[in-house]
Amino acid sequence: KVLGFYAIMSVAFSLAQIASVIFFSYAGLNEIGNASVLLELLLFTVFFFYSTNSLRFRKILVVSAVIYGSFYIIVFLFFGERAYSFIRFGRDSLMLFYALMYFYYLIVKIPEENLLTSPTFWINSAIIFFFSGTFVLSLFRDYIVTVLKNDTAGFLAFRNFFRFAFCLVVSYAGWIDLQLLLKQSRKSI
Repeated sequence: KVLGFYAIMSVAFSLAQIASVIFFSYAGLNEIGNASVLLELLLFTVFFFYSTNSLRFRKILVVSAVIYGSFYIIVFLFFGERAYSFIRFGRDSLMLFYALMYFYYLIVKIPEENLLTSPTFWINSAIIFFFSGTFVLSLFRDYIVTVLKNDTAGFLAFRNFFRFAFCLVVSYAGWIDLQLLLKQSRKSI
């Protein structure tokens, strides 16, 4: 369900960015993207929260989300000109932390005999791939924009490549989950 909300949120924020270009003649309002970053982190925090039964892991998720929320506010109050890179770098770092913690959880608990048949394994792998790629892009974004003089087509192409691969792997996880549900429903009949 959380991933469904994430998909709806992604489409809604993309449409809002397009609307900002059409109605405000501006190439994407940063406020829309910045709000998307915060909501994305919160949705993935909820995803990981419900993907585990570990009380310790859940506490770490809640505390780290609160710390990120504080970081998010501080960045806008004191580092507004660098907010784009800072909040995305923080989000990417935290997402990688979540994903690594979840891999550890999977290895210790091993809910499946074969992790490759677990949809959450594939979703977590997609998160590692996407956020490690955007981590580097977020880290060097201000430098890239300065060097490329706002010709960020290559920057966006890399980000879109990571997003496309992320969506493919998450779709594969959805297909695995569907197969597992069909298998369970056949057994119950």
